[in-house]
Amino acid sequence: MSINLFRMLTVNLRCSNKIFSKSMFGRSFVMCLFLCSAGSYATNNSGNEGENAFKPSTMENNIGQGKDKAFEPEVYADPSDTAIQNAVSFDGAKIICGVGMSMQKYGASVKGHENFTSNSVNAFNAIIGMEYAKPFKKGLLVSGGAFMAIGKKQKKELDWNSMNANYNELKSASVGVRSGYMENSALIPLALLKCGYALKKYKSVAFASLKIAWMSVSYGYTLDGVKVCDAAVKPIVPLIGFGIERKWNKKIGVLAEVSFPIKRTCKTTADGIEHCIRVGQTSLTIMMSMSLQNAPAGLAKL
Repeated sequence: MSINLFRMLTVNLRCSNKIFSKSMFGRSFVMCLFLCSAGSYATNNSGNEGENAFKPSTMENNIGQGKDKAFEPEVYADPSDTAIQNAVSFDGAKIICGVGMSMQKYGASVKGHENFTSNSVNAFNAIIGMEYAKPFKKGLLVSGGAFMAIGKKQKKELDWNSMNANYNELKSASVGVRSGYMENSALIPLALLKCGYALKKYKSVAFASLKIAWMSVSYGYTLDGVKVCDAAVKPIVPLIGFGIERKWNKKIGVLAEVSFPIKRTCKTTADGIEHCIRVGQTSLTIMMSMSLQNAPAGLAKL
């Protein structure tokens, strides 16, 4: 490097002395030419060093800068309103409300007979309740809650054979118009135990649930318009459900769930006969959740 600079300056000085060595103007020009030549060489050489400064081999020699960390991005804390709004949490207490559609299935028989006369009722319900979730390691959450399904009481007018063919057969000696009704309840309390797995990348939780529903149904038998038998039961019906919850922001989420029943058979005695009534419910619910837990003041944005 020093040898090249010396040769360049020597050539410039020889040429300049021949022309301007006898005048003051000549001496000044020689000095300017010397400085420009040195500056030009220094600039070109520093540019090459600047390019080499960003090579991994160069950075590897810097104190505290290894080859593995040379190109890693820096991580900053982001306390902005947008980051806080997008920070979601599935644990803690929340209020849940929504709508559901259920297909309630009923079957009626009498003691000593295995065949049931089936009937069903399709019901739309409003659902409201509360849930509390507790997080565990590896993205697992366990929650419990209580709900109330509020619908419209439905009453189906039927004849005895369509209500309970076995009872109709046992009462074959009864003379008159055999009619009656089957009526369900407008209110269904539910208790919930749920286990979920957090899908943080999608701000969602996939879950399976076990519900206990307190259902009720009543069979009323009339003969020529006069009630002769009233068989009513209030069974506890287990439901197995599967669903997913998706968070919109730190407070609001939406969830969908489908539930299938483990049918229960209850017995009750009416008109001197033991009635066997089977109850089940398949339901689809779409609900919104509002978390009661505040998001943290600042989060790490990766």
